[in-house]
Amino acid sequence: MENVGVPTGRDLYTLLYITVFNALGRKPSMSFTPNDSHRSLLQLAVGHAEVAGDLLLSYYGQLRREHAERKGGRQRDLVTKADREAEKLLVDRIPGSDDVLGEEGSLRLTGADRLWVIDPLDGTVNYLHGIPFWAVSIA
Repeated sequence: MENVGVPTGRDLYTLLYITVFNALGRKPSMSFTPNDSHRSLLQLAVGHAEVAGDLLLSYYGQLRREHAERKGGRQRDLVTKADREAEKLLVDRIPGSDDVLGEEGSLRLTGADRLWVIDPLDGTVNYLHGIPFWAVSIA
């Protein structure tokens, strides 16, 4: 049986690239191939995620659902000060020459060639309930 699971390697890079550009109404280039520049960006993103993760861990176990606000009136779409602080930290670390789209409202769209899409606390509900399945998401 053929494995049709989660894409990896070049397929994953291509999928993320196309998804982000489609979300912004931009036309992606199908000639995308990961190179050393992409690898260094990945290392940069991992470093940023680790720093934001440390900040989130400093709040972990201290915040509960009563410390969260609903976004857009949706029952399960919550935001906390940990989300907001982690997003600010990430945006501040991303080069000013790059565009940024953050789940908690950060938006810097200048038409740059590079766009960072961030969810500073992916899994806020789990985080608030002490369930250890949450992450810093950067694409």
